[in-house]
Amino acid sequence: MLYNPRLDKFTREYALQLAAGVRRSTAAVRAAEAAGYPRRSSPEAFASNARKRAARPDVQARVAELMAPALAKAQAELDATVERVTRNLVQILECPLDPADVRAADHIAAVRVLADLHGWNAPKKVAPTNPTGDGPATVRHELDLTKLTDEQLDALEQILAVASGETVAGSSGA
Repeated sequence: MLYNPRLDKFTREYALQLAAGVRRSTAAVRAAEAAGYPRRSSPEAFASNARKRAARPDVQARVAELMAPALAKAQAELDATVERVTRNLVQILECPLDPADVRAADHIAAVRVLADLHGWNAPKKVAPTNPTGDGPATVRHELDLTKLTDEQLDALEQILAVASGETVAGSSGA
């Protein structure tokens, strides 16, 4: 608790408003109203004072302290969701390429989503102009293969083989 009961109430209400997704400036004004700060001045001055109060280091520290359990719970839920999605995508990749069950496009989409989800993609490089000057600028999308596991590399090799029309051992091909 902060040394001032009104400021403590402001801080608690401010944290609740932020947790509800309200913009910081709006949350500060609502928290000031809920804490009972007087509206003796213009609405603009009241809002300005509320924003200044919310920006105080002691208020920011208390808000972070109040929001820490909710943030930890949200992070745990996010981690569980990422893990579940990863398992589902890996199941798609582990299915044999059979047009009746799983299409090559599903495998490719699964690899793309996994790459985005886990940050395996190298930054996209865009050349503003073609260095030779004889055509439009080129865009290169690169995948950092060093971050992929052996299983993921095998799945990618299968996908590329199917996409190029090759028959892959252990699958019916495309």
